[in-house]
Amino acid sequence: MIINNVNIVLEADDLKQLLNRAVESQNQLKEIGLSFENGVVVLSGKVALGLTVPFKTKWKVEPVEDGYTLRVNLADVSVGMIGVGAQMITAQIMTLLQSRLSDMEGVRVANEDILVDAKVLLAARGIALRSPVRSIEMDHSGLSLKV
Repeated sequence: MIINNVNIVLEADDLKQLLNRAVESQNQLKEIGLSFENGVVVLSGKVALGLTVPFKTKWKVEPVEDGYTLRVNLADVSVGMIGVGAQMITAQIMTLLQSRLSDMEGVRVANEDILVDAKVLLAARGIALRSPVRSIEMDHSGLSLKV
């Protein structure tokens, strides 16, 4: 049997679990929420910077040229406190993610991108990816990898 096209769905709950594992045992990010809207992943919560500052980020997810690496790009940051700039929150979040994700196999943080090896991500879920990801779609239930 040969399957030429398949959709691999990473459900919202699975992605929340991965996110919580990435930021667990730290006390800077709180009340983390994850949702999908208009083709982007929305990560919201509060970051402790002396004061607790609410934030909302939007992330684009796309396969890179090789089709086996997924680029998760920080596309937008909004801050819920006057006087606190988005650039400061961006730097704080990316530094925190860099430190937390550096130990995760198949994940690398570069500037405002998180690069994920789809083979490693899916292998952890018992899926052997042998064809490149052609596109990615999102809806409220999760992220669909078109292979």
